[in-house]
Formats: sequence, structure tokens, C-alpha cells
Amino acid sequence: MDAREELKRWMAMVVQLSSEEESKTIKQDIDLFLSVAGELYGKLAERNTALAQQCRSSSRAKPPKPAPQKAQKQPKPKLSIDDTPQPQNDSEDRSQERPAQSS
Repeated sequence: MDAREELKRWMAMVVQLSSEEESKTIKQDIDLFLSVAGELYGKLAERNTALAQQCRSSSRAKPPKPAPQKAQKQPKPKLSIDDTPQPQNDSEDRSQERPAQSS
């Protein structure tokens, strides 16, 4: 059994025995657990600080990568009126055809 498993077992036993213990003893157990938790929290905070410093120092050593640049879009050439097909109005065509027929 590794140390962590044994520690878990002892902690579970303390919780089970708390129903048989006096309040003073339970408070001492709680204080002990909080003390250990505080120390572990401090160790974790130290590690996080060290990792953050490593990340900062490694990012300073390398120049930042330039952001990828997008190719500039070429403006689409505007079509002139002559280039675009115009819809024909049938009524205008008919009106133009009639005078030609009567002449």
C-alpha cells in the first residue's frame, strides 16, 4: 500500500471514529486536516508560480510569431451598363413594334 492510500484510510478512520470522540478531539483532527491542506495549497501555489515564470522566460527568449496576414482582396471590376445584360420590358417592345407595323 502506498503512502497516499494509507493516508486516505487513516482519514476515513478519523471520520468514522469522530462519532465516538469528544468535540475537543474532533476539533483537533479538523485543525490537523486544515493545516495539512494549507501546506499542500502552498506547495501547489509555489509550483504554479514557478511554472508561470518558466513560461514567461521561455516566451521572452523566442521572438513572438507574426500573425498570419490575410491576402488583400482585389476589388471586383465593376461592369458597365454595356457589359451587363439588361432585362427587356415586353410592353416597351410591343409599343415600339406597333408603330412600325402600322407604317
